[in-house]
Amino acid sequence: MLHRIVTRVKKSRLPSVASALAFTTVLALVPLLTVVFAILSMFPFFFEWRDEIETFLYNNLVPATGDVVKTYLQDFAGQAGTLTGLGLAALLVTALLLLSTIEDAFNNIWNIQRGRTVSQRLLLYWAMLTLGPVLMVTSLALTTYLGSSVLSAWIPAGHGVAVAALKVLPVFLEGVGFFLMYLIVPSCTVRLRSAVGGAVVALALFELTKFGFAIFIANFNTYQIIYGAMWSIPVFLLWIYLSWLVTLLGGCISAEMDASAKTPASLPRVPPVMKKSPGERGIRSGRNHPQG
Repeated sequence: MLHRIVTRVKKSRLPSVASALAFTTVLALVPLLTVVFAILSMFPFFFEWRDEIETFLYNNLVPATGDVVKTYLQDFAGQAGTLTGLGLAALLVTALLLLSTIEDAFNNIWNIQRGRTVSQRLLLYWAMLTLGPVLMVTSLALTTYLGSSVLSAWIPAGHGVAVAALKVLPVFLEGVGFFLMYLIVPSCTVRLRSAVGGAVVALALFELTKFGFAIFIANFNTYQIIYGAMWSIPVFLLWIYLSWLVTLLGGCISAEMDASAKTPASLPRVPPVMKKSPGERGIRSGRNHPQG
């Protein structure tokens, strides 16, 4: 199993694909956030949870540089909000191209030669841009309500169990995100068990990478010395690259589990058990010992 995963990783060229996705993500991140926030602004409850949503995203998905990156992205998104209709359409196209690049990368991992049609892609991307943020806001609102109201009513505030539960909830949401990505994005039917297996591994690697990345930034100030005030940009780009590398590796594990489950096992070879009849033995002995 491990050998097949390594082979799939080499065949899919994960470092190169992760680099391409990181570059595309940086270009499309502001348009994507602008489109998502524009869609969420249609719902009245979004304005009550916007600060909590941004804090959750930057604290859990961008370690050590979340505050600086949040400031830059808010400025860029604010400038993008002043664009005309044609400019907003260009932002939407950029966001859709990012989703298309992600789908092509997953199809390459799953060895899918023919992907979805254009209409199927547009329908899937529109659902991801609309339903995805709405579900995220709803889950965060429910999580916050459970943490602040229900959990605090049963467990005293500041109790270790309550604090641990509030720390586990963001990790759980990250795992759900990995699971849905491996289940929906590939242009094929993925088994639930395979998607769960890849999501568990990707979540564990993502948390370890996030922990190690935060320690590296806190103890090594090389980027701050070299780049000065712009140090957060290369660090953010490096983090996006590592995040995609972990995500694609989890996809390789999920794809290999899916392929192993769909491949029928070869039947074991067994020796023949039929006994030869006496007449056949006599004929064979006659051939081996000719008369006269």
